Amino acid sequence: MNLDLKVLEAKLNLQIKNPSLFYEALTHKSYLYLYPQHPYKDNERLEFLGDSVIQTVTSSFIYKNFHHFEEGEMSLIRANLVNRERL
Repeated sequence: MNLDLKVLEAKLNLQIKNPSLFYEALTHKSYLYLYPQHPYKDNERLEFLGDSVIQTVTSSFIYKNFHHFEEGEMSLIRANLVNRERL
């Protein structure tokens, strides 16, 4: 593992178990345009997965806590909470 990553782990008091996934999570698509030889993919697939998780957790919360709302109302609440502006 790279020395810089070890220093980061020490400063954050955590252990990065999968350095490749960590680097992928931090790699923006625009970086790959500037550095096409970068060994990691961009984070867009992980962003897709993360967006789905956030939507699922938010949907579950709304469903459990707003018993009197119908499906359409719950969808509107979720859409207002899980959107680009808020996230």
